Amino acid sequence: MFMATDFTIEYSGDSEVDLNSLLTSLLNFGAAIQEIQNKFSPETKVDVKVKPFGEGSFLVFLSLHAPDILNSVMHIFNRENISLVENVLSIFANTLTLKEFLGGKPPVSTKTDDSGQNLIIENNDGQVFQIQTETFNLYVQNPKIDALYSKAFSAIEQEPGITGLKVKSKKGELATIKGDSFPQMASPADSYVGGARDIEKKDVYLQATKLSFEEGYVWGFVYEGNRISAKITDETFYKRIEANERFAKGDTL
Repeated sequence: MFMATDFTIEYSGDSEVDLNSLLTSLLNFGAAIQEIQNKFSPETKVDVKVKPFGEGSFLVFLSLHAPDILNSVMHIFNRENISLVENVLSIFANTLTLKEFLGGKPPVSTKTDDSGQNLIIENNDGQVFQIQTETFNLYVQNPKIDALYSKAFSAIEQEPGITGLKVKSKKGELATIKGDSFPQMASPADSYVGGARDIEKKDVYLQATKLSFEEGYVWGFVYEGNRISAKITDETFYKRIEANERFAKGDTL
């Protein structure tokens, strides 16, 4: 027996979008969902399926499928008849919202609510967000999930035709990410996810696709066939720009 739940990822916008950007974001969202499932319930496998397209050019219809192993995971949440796939989808939506809420910075404060099941988190803007403790811990202890979100939003952040993103199910809207949050969603949250990481340094070639001459702003590149976003921190590079060294979109750095 298999359990399934349907949901949609809606890319808001009314103009054409590069196919590679759309597919890259979907592939990384799918990989993040499977990573969540693997951490949440490693004894089973959740598949993400694409359903036949309906009307609406930016509505992508998806479905989560998993074997019915309900009894083996109920101890993690509660005794209500909630399916594994619905829990995985909920974690996916809540961690997307959490990433936007924190904006790449660590929480100012966290405290457990009266039930002992949820965390009340305050961000740097003084806003408060409540999330299940297990969901928060699963996210911050697994930097791969955040990295997949960053790759997904790096792909669509450079698309002017996409002005927002929503995750929906039959229960309603699960997560809404505003277009002006895409740059911070594309940046990895090293400061609060997963602790210290090993960083590999090597020389690579990047093709510039989006230029920004203000120091600290995000540039767009193509790296090994994938669209990515990155900040240039080399002070010498900016001095060369100030000295009127010329280059253009499409040049390789």
